[in-house]
Amino acid sequence: MSRKKSKNNLPIPILIIICAVLIFAIYISLTTIVLAFWGDTALGTVDGYHSRMDSSFTDVNRSRTVSKSYYFMANGKKYQGYVIYSSDEQWPSLKEGEIRRESISYLSFFPRINKPTALADFGEMGDFAIIFHFLAPVACGFLLFLVIRTYSKEKKKADKKKTKAAVGNITGAQKNAVITKGGAQVKKFSSLSEAAQYAVSITGRWRFADSYDEYDRDRLLIESEFSDEENPADEGSYYVVAANGAIGFSEDGGEIDWLFLPLT
Repeated sequence: MSRKKSKNNLPIPILIIICAVLIFAIYISLTTIVLAFWGDTALGTVDGYHSRMDSSFTDVNRSRTVSKSYYFMANGKKYQGYVIYSSDEQWPSLKEGEIRRESISYLSFFPRINKPTALADFGEMGDFAIIFHFLAPVACGFLLFLVIRTYSKEKKKADKKKTKAAVGNITGAQKNAVITKGGAQVKKFSSLSEAAQYAVSITGRWRFADSYDEYDRDRLLIESEFSDEENPADEGSYYVVAANGAIGFSEDGGEIDWLFLPLT
């Protein structure tokens, strides 16, 4: 209905996914560090293995995606695990019922935190991987903080606008006036519905500036309320009503963009 910029607020489902990915990345690196320093080892059994070639023109330990399922015994109980990682490793796939032995690192007081020793031993994973696992929690934690803080600021800003709109009234809005470039004075309003309520006291019919779609009093009032709910004006932006009943919009106090022109 209006020509305001659409908002780019982050949808909650996308926010949850981003936070979940960052938290998971922090968890992977922290558990790797903990297992490298304080993990015990046990001889485990690999009962599922698959290695997929991704590219032969890439960095070391990045040519394949390896998935592996395994189990091991710790504290008299059986624990299972599953990992997916990038590697140049190319073992033959396991046939049905076939197994392979491999060392597994785990926390003695909580064996559910575990992974193959090759993925948790600083001596085997290489310098780049060690640096990555120490830096990843810091970087991901910082990104998580930025995402949450940005979302919180946008939410507070939106709540502030809603509160301001709720306590505002037409009389208060009409106290402010704007002088156009042509010297004409127009009245200033914080929402389209307030501007529409004032405009209907001047004239009875309008057409939308970009088309010949016509609006009477009832349609203008109803659709202006819908527009405010779906796309409220940003802070610093406002609607104006001219002496002839025309309705315009000024984004951030800039030039007025006329939206509804009166039909005489």
